Amino acid sequence: MTALLQLKNVSRSFGGVRAIHNVSLTLEPGQIVGLIGPNGAGKSTLVNIITGVHPASSGEILHKGEPIQRLKPFQISARGIARTFQVVQPFPAMTVVENVMAGAMFAAGIASMDEARRAAMEHLAFTGLADHADRPAEQLTLAYRKRLELAKGLAMNPHILLLDEVNAGLNTAEVEQALALIRAIAARGISIVIIEHLLKVVTGLCSRIIVLHHGELIADDPAADVIRDPRVIEAYLGSRFAERQMVRQ
Repeated sequence: MTALLQLKNVSRSFGGVRAIHNVSLTLEPGQIVGLIGPNGAGKSTLVNIITGVHPASSGEILHKGEPIQRLKPFQISARGIARTFQVVQPFPAMTVVENVMAGAMFAAGIASMDEARRAAMEHLAFTGLADHADRPAEQLTLAYRKRLELAKGLAMNPHILLLDEVNAGLNTAEVEQALALIRAIAARGISIVIIEHLLKVVTGLCSRIIVLHHGELIADDPAADVIRDPRVIEAYLGSRFAERQMVRQ
């Protein structure tokens, strides 16, 4: 069976800096996969490579068996690969519903304004933002701007959704609400890759975790195995802590 998304020996350098090196992985339909690693590990860069923001320096990216590494971001989004951004930047002067309509019209290919608004309102209802549809996006709280990012992503009619630190800056209650929403999105059959710093979040949400360190893949395993991997422990907490964990085991 052809993988939904496959990376083969993907690398990316910026000048003399190696950001991603020889990363290979696959994403199957219906998965929620965590993408973790220390600051500067290359997580956002990898998402940017997949979505065409930064072309790969080498390697191959296959979507349903077809190479996409030379496509532009708008072409990749049109294939059903959507993403959110770590720093949420809605169109501030546009209303909430207009922000979502933009995704529906320019990525999902909806030509009619009326149809785009109907689709946008469905996504706003799903994300709990319907009551804020006609407010300027700049008036939303951070938690609601994060929801707006999800609504904009859903408006692109994706089957793969890449979430870049969607929980950053949220309090505990807001994180729980966001995780419930992510699970509901996955229940629709959308495969999700989520960048997250909190191990507690990814282990509770994801069946599988991918770990990057210095741009290299150091683990790609079930969540229960990853959190016990000495390489992962060392990457997060240092070699001395990893050695103590090995002694305890």
